[in-house]
Amino acid sequence: MQLSDFRFPFDPTLVATHPVHPRDRARLLVVSRGTGQFAHQHIQDLPDILRPGDVLVVNDTKVIPA
Repeated sequence: MQLSDFRFPFDPTLVATHPVHPRDRARLLVVSRGTGQFAHQHIQDLPDILRPGDVLVVNDTKVIPA
């Protein structure tokens, strides 16, 4: 793996610099294991999304300005 593998164009306006308010409006990317489809949801939707046996992967990393 090379450092150059991580250089790609992106729109800096799409990088969150502050938490969303209210916090339950934070966005989620939900992947269906059965279909492989992606869906854009919100934290407030978690009770309707999660089913027994589901795995919730939490990314708590921070963006460090370059």
